[in-house]
Amino acid sequence: VGEPQPLPTSGRDLLLAVDVSGSMDYADMQWEEEEVSRLTLVKHLIGEFIDGRRGDRIGLILFGSQAYLQAPLTFDRQTVHTWLDEALSLIDQLTEGPLIVIGSSMGGWIALHVALRRPDRVQALVGIAAAPDFTGWGFTWSQKQTLLSAGRLEVPNPYGPEPQVTTRGFWESGERLRLLADSITVKCAVRLIHGDADEDVPLVVATKLFRQLRSA
Repeated sequence: VGEPQPLPTSGRDLLLAVDVSGSMDYADMQWEEEEVSRLTLVKHLIGEFIDGRRGDRIGLILFGSQAYLQAPLTFDRQTVHTWLDEALSLIDQLTEGPLIVIGSSMGGWIALHVALRRPDRVQALVGIAAAPDFTGWGFTWSQKQTLLSAGRLEVPNPYGPEPQVTTRGFWESGERLRLLADSITVKCAVRLIHGDADEDVPLVVATKLFRQLRSA
């Protein structure tokens, strides 16, 4: 692999500032003829705005009583979307006490990390075709080289006409979160549900996860 090459882009640097104070919970707005909270409306509008910014770098600032840089300037819109969803969901669905975490596919991967990082909160975990370490087994060697050299990978999308795009930033973040190489010790009870004919997440992934898990 050669030296990283700069991406040929032209555009603006944009920092989005989002109010996450308590007043944003008021359901006095409308979205597609439904009453929604101010925060939900902002989430929809910013999502559409980000999708339309090609060639621009986008960052995110959240503020309530103080301002916090949630995401630095980046071309990787998927990363921004993910962080935005996480930050806003904490406001929309703030929880207290014991948790049962349920995750499907890559959500199962995230659920495992939640259980590892919040061992005193998570009492049970359900993985439905959980896909830990997807960035390792989900890409061929050639595809990984393309991600490293070109910064993005486009493959046919089985769910629509637009290609499915993976960025180097997304792939590298997943590589840093891989779990299956070592024992996965969680304090909670775990149940894994996986179909033996699953074509997207091979059964061998569930089998390896089962072997690596150490749970209550």
